[in-house]
Amino acid sequence: MTRSPQYGADYDIGWIFFVHETGLIADGIDWFERWARRDVERAAKPLGSVGASKRFEPNNAPTLSTLQRSTTVTHTGVVAGDNVCIEAHWRTGVAKGFLDKYPAEEIIFRRPRGWAVTTGIHIAAAAACRLGSKYNKALILSQLLANTFIGHFVNRLCRGWVNDKVSAWLDHKNQFICSELSACALAEQPQYRGQGVLAQPLDTISPQMLFDCEELWEKP
Repeated sequence: MTRSPQYGADYDIGWIFFVHETGLIADGIDWFERWARRDVERAAKPLGSVGASKRFEPNNAPTLSTLQRSTTVTHTGVVAGDNVCIEAHWRTGVAKGFLDKYPAEEIIFRRPRGWAVTTGIHIAAAAACRLGSKYNKALILSQLLANTFIGHFVNRLCRGWVNDKVSAWLDHKNQFICSELSACALAEQPQYRGQGVLAQPLDTISPQMLFDCEELWEKP
């Protein structure tokens, strides 16, 4: 039986968690994120070359390269304390939740590069500032459409210009999707601002893109 993650050892405040959820929205995200996963597979580097994650399987600490080839994620949020997270969901908007609602063997925690307790407190506080905000349903639908075959083809042709413009048009500053919330919490910290995928509009970042970004996460 997989053990439960321990706060302060396996994860801490300000870390970012990822899971593969099920349900209509999550299944849609998983289907349409296949393009991002294909891009990662094409650019995959040798094992052990990039940052660590923690998946809770006994004696198992896979590298990011391993996870990139074997793991898909559809949801993300910010650790706010022992068994506490801040996340954006379709039904609840941005709200606090409990991490133990996710199966221990499915949740993956990522430690931001250069993380310290004070950094983690600031990341969690940035997420907490959005508590009570609504879920941006229009934005998630625009991301799903952008990652259809036609949408992906047009974005490739226009180098992402169409997706950026549509996302900007549908992005409401006081509404969030899960990956946008995690990205905002990180981007408000000077050391992460503009790094990796955070250099692009935050409303265009998917859970998979954030998960796969090498520049943001600690090495083993």
